[in-house]
Amino acid sequence: QQQYIFASHPHGVASMHHMGTMMLPAVCEKGKAFEDLSPQMNRRELAASILFKIPLLRDLSVMAGAVDADRKVAVRMLKQGKSLGILVGGEQEQLLSRYGEHTAFIKSRKGFIKLALRFNIPVVPCYCFGETDLYHQSGVFLGFRQWFAKKFGIALTIAVGRSWLFPFLPIANVKLIQCVGEPIYPKKIKETDKPSVEEIDELLDAYINGLKSVFNENKAACGYPNAQLKIV
Repeated sequence: QQQYIFASHPHGVASMHHMGTMMLPAVCEKGKAFEDLSPQMNRRELAASILFKIPLLRDLSVMAGAVDADRKVAVRMLKQGKSLGILVGGEQEQLLSRYGEHTAFIKSRKGFIKLALRFNIPVVPCYCFGETDLYHQSGVFLGFRQWFAKKFGIALTIAVGRSWLFPFLPIANVKLIQCVGEPIYPKKIKETDKPSVEEIDELLDAYINGLKSVFNENKAACGYPNAQLKIV
C-alpha cells in the first residue's frame, strides 16, 4: 500500500472541504469522494490540536478519522503505514482567507516536507475551489490575530457566512471542488539522516510548482477562469 501525504489548500475560514470531501464521503458526489482515491482506513487527517481539547469536537474529529496535528502523532501514523491529509497553511492561511481570493500560505511551512523526505513518501498537492467563497472575513486587527495564532495555535477569525442573522452558516450554493495533482516524489535519503536545507527547499519548490499546476489547469473548469493563486 503506497503511502502519500495529501497537502491541501486553502484552509478557508472553516476548512469545510477538509471536513467534507476529505473526511465525510457521504456528502460527496458518488464516485468523486476522496475516499475513492485514498481509502480512509489507510489515511488519517491532521487536525488542529485545539479540537482535541474540546469534548464534543474531539469525539467528532476522531470518528471522522482525524488525529492531532502534533509532529509526534504524524510520525507515529506514518510508521503505522498510514497516509496523511494535511491543511498545510494552518491557522495563518485561515486568517488570510478572503472571499473571491486564493492565497496559499506555504513558504515557511516545511514540516510536511521534512516528513516526506524522512519517510520517502510522495507529497500530493491539492486545491479546493470554492472554499474561500463560503465566508466573508474581515482584515481588522490581522497583525494581532496572526501573532495570537502563532503564539497559541488558535485562529481568531472575524467572519460572516450566509447572513448576519446566521453568521456561522456558510454562503449558500457554493460548490466545493477539490482537485488533486500528481505525486511529487522526494529524493531518497536514509530515515535516520537529517534532510539538508537544500533537499528541503528543493522539494518545497517542487511542491509549490505542483500546486500552481493543479490550480491553473483546473480553474477554468471549476468556474474560476480569471483566478490567480497567491503564494505567501
